[in-house]
Amino acid sequence: MRFAPHFLGLCLTAGWLACSSGSTTTTTILRKEMVGVDPADFLGKVPCLPDDDAGAADGAKSYVATLFDVTECGAQGRGFPLPSSPATSCRLPVTFSFVVETHRYVAEVDAYDAPASALKAIAPGSRLQLNAASDQRVEPRWVATCGDYPPSPDPDAGLGGSTGAVNATCGVGQAGEAGSNEVRGVYSYSTLTQTPHDCGAGLVESRE
Repeated sequence: MRFAPHFLGLCLTAGWLACSSGSTTTTTILRKEMVGVDPADFLGKVPCLPDDDAGAADGAKSYVATLFDVTECGAQGRGFPLPSSPATSCRLPVTFSFVVETHRYVAEVDAYDAPASALKAIAPGSRLQLNAASDQRVEPRWVATCGDYPPSPDPDAGLGGSTGAVNATCGVGQAGEAGSNEVRGVYSYSTLTQTPHDCGAGLVESRE
């Protein structure tokens, strides 16, 4: 579980305008459910290189993350995909807001050896990427699936309870291809940001 650190520092940066309270009024800052994806969890043995690295080193420079809602499986035994993140530097995490509270999510990651500035989505929210200069399709060099988070207590079952909502038959991406269909995903709370972080061996070479 990861907490978004920028919220902890919000009062420090916003000052008394956002966080002050008086005898008659109090300012409240509301936050939506969020699920984050962090490169530290999926890079594995693949190094993250700077955008301007033109040396002989072989590594990732950017990635696109796609969340799947695996609370229930669709007709093809897969979760429901959310719009993908834009191509992002492998040095930065991405956060998905407005996910559904009490649902479970798994992240699929497509990593590229090109910088984020060299890529663009075929359409807004699309997982598929084009070369920004030539409009030619660019395939990911590596892929990873992050999920299988330990079951979380059921808010309605009291402390120590189990959700009972772990979906054991929803195969997503590499997890399904590896023969293991037990994809739990992270449980979305209304006030916490969680990150799918069990990515197996991390990035693996994409298969044609």
